[in-house]
Amino acid sequence: MRVATLVVVVLCALLAARPSAASQLEDFYKQKYPEWQVELALRAVDDNFAHCSKAEREQALHETLAFFHVVFHETRMHHFEQNVWLIKQYHQEIARVCARYNVPFSMAISIMTWENGGHVNTTSWAACVGVGQISQGAVEAAHGYYVEAVRDLKAAAALCRMLAAVAKAMLPNDHSLHHLLRAAGKELNQMSATVDLRTRHAKLAKAAGQRDERVVPTCNIEDSVVFMRMLLDAYGGRPDLAISAYHNGISNNDDLLRDYLRRVDPKGATFTYRNRGPLLTAIKRNKITFVTLWNDRRCREMLNGLRTMDGDVTNDGNRSEALGDESDIYVWKCTGALVGYYATERELYALLDRYRGHHDTVETAGFRSEKRVTLKGSKMSVTPELAGYLASVQRRFKQRTGKPLPLSVLAAHDDLTHAEGIAVDVADTQPVLSQILNEDWLFDRIYKRRLPGGLVHVCINPRFGPEFLGKARAPLPTLAQR
Repeated sequence: MRVATLVVVVLCALLAARPSAASQLEDFYKQKYPEWQVELALRAVDDNFAHCSKAEREQALHETLAFFHVVFHETRMHHFEQNVWLIKQYHQEIARVCARYNVPFSMAISIMTWENGGHVNTTSWAACVGVGQISQGAVEAAHGYYVEAVRDLKAAAALCRMLAAVAKAMLPNDHSLHHLLRAAGKELNQMSATVDLRTRHAKLAKAAGQRDERVVPTCNIEDSVVFMRMLLDAYGGRPDLAISAYHNGISNNDDLLRDYLRRVDPKGATFTYRNRGPLLTAIKRNKITFVTLWNDRRCREMLNGLRTMDGDVTNDGNRSEALGDESDIYVWKCTGALVGYYATERELYALLDRYRGHHDTVETAGFRSEKRVTLKGSKMSVTPELAGYLASVQRRFKQRTGKPLPLSVLAAHDDLTHAEGIAVDVADTQPVLSQILNEDWLFDRIYKRRLPGGLVHVCINPRFGPEFLGKARAPLPTLAQR
């Protein structure tokens, strides 16, 4: 292994040249996805973001593709082909329940394909269980959602029975009204039994010999879909916001939206859990989508845990009040999972095969650098984009600390990302440097993984090539297949 070492002491000495040409990485990004992958992703995006503008759907397409590695990469705990296999065993049941409760089938499939873990009794670290990975609290919420409807239906059925008895007594020779009222009462009783999930699911669980209804697939699916219906109602029928809330919870999603509305539409921020009118009006008036929140820096920080749900910068003292567990990318993971459901068997295994390697290696496979610059004080040559990124790291470090950053980097040339000048191994020696790298990773500007010896492998994301050249953020490139 050939190793070159560079210690960059002064920011202005970092680059030998700063080219102004278009980014070669951006050109690579435009061509990196095969047409069939783009078309599958576009189909999933059109389903989950149908209410969004064309520009938002275009961005949602890019975001979904960006997190394919999270969806299709196999780990010790994640075998996505098993998720797809399980959901296809139950997709007819899911479709039937979605039709009953008027929940978009694509939304339910998105969530359940990502969540299920390949088994009907999979239990997560957060004690969520089964096909929909639903918590006990969500089950209780689903059971309670139609409590008033059950009560009203039972009362209406009792009234029909009473009126039928009156009709029979007063019109003994006219059986038509009596039979009509009796039939109406039976139908109302049947309707109440259908939405009385608590009673019906308790019977189904007992018949299956289970104490927890969540391991009974029919119960789990119905509870999950009813919970989705509840979330759709909470956010004006918007699948993207409902999908986000399925993972984050209504309370956290409300905090996120309230924080955003306080800045753009204070009147809309006056909503409460029970009085959602101001929120629904504000969502419509301001055309708020999940993409809106994703593009807002402060909201994105709340989603990825850099800020608490109160909007405070996260620190050791308030970390428990911040989101985690990839809450920011949950919508993109679910949309990517929908791609896996739509894929043919051959396409699914092609995706699984493509994303087997490290994130940076997979996402830059096939890139060949044509433009390089030599870092002063070293024989190391890198792409202009990587040089620009290292300069930005130093600049931000100095802004935060008032001190220059002696940035120590290594390049191991038996790694293709190093060989093509788009990655370095950074000596992670200072907390502020760690913070900057973590932020860049959370905002998808870099891929990173920790190495032995206090090093962090840092590879720049081709999608954001122009930014690394010091240019203003360009509009998202249109993929060649579009």
